[in-house]
Amino acid sequence: MSHLVVPDGMVRTARGCKTSLVRGHTCPSQGKDGGASIWPAPARICRDLRDLPPANLATHYPAHMPATEGRDLSRHHLAGARLGRADLAGADLRGANLAGADLRSVNLAGATLADADLWGADLSDANLTGADLSRARLDRATAARANFADATLARAWLSHADLRAANLGSANLSHAILRSTDLRGATLTGTNLAGASLAFADRRGAVTS
Repeated sequence: MSHLVVPDGMVRTARGCKTSLVRGHTCPSQGKDGGASIWPAPARICRDLRDLPPANLATHYPAHMPATEGRDLSRHHLAGARLGRADLAGADLRGANLAGADLRSVNLAGATLADADLWGADLSDANLTGADLSRARLDRATAARANFADATLARAWLSHADLRAANLGSANLSHAILRSTDLRGATLTGTNLAGASLAFADRRGAVTS
């Protein structure tokens, strides 16, 4: 039977999750040794992790969750998850669903987020230096003061995103969609905007040289 280890030591079965499981996936299964394991591969996360304040996986599962640096989380369903300040440097999040996720001050330096869904996610103050966000969906995301230096956002979707005071220096935004994007005060020094759509984007106060 599938189990989910919760911080107070209780074990919930999949049927007992407070909210429905992510469609098509189950909670991590019980290990062969009889103990419930929160991160067997390929693990998927239940939606009710969001209901465990502050729902920061690194905070709630220090004994069960290995270091996330460089971890393969590709195609995982993390929509709405609260992962603020988590260390996900170098993690593989290709095709992951992070729509509406709380990623404030998260460390995603060098992470792979190609084709990831970050619609409406909060990336304020996040570190995404050198990250690969090719074709990622960041429409209506909040990334104020985020650091995208040297990141790849080629063909990414950033319509109506909040990138105020974000560092996009030397980032590759070629053919990216930045319609109605708020770029006030953003650093655009050396940024590749070839073929990018900037219709109605607000670039007041942006630093370009």
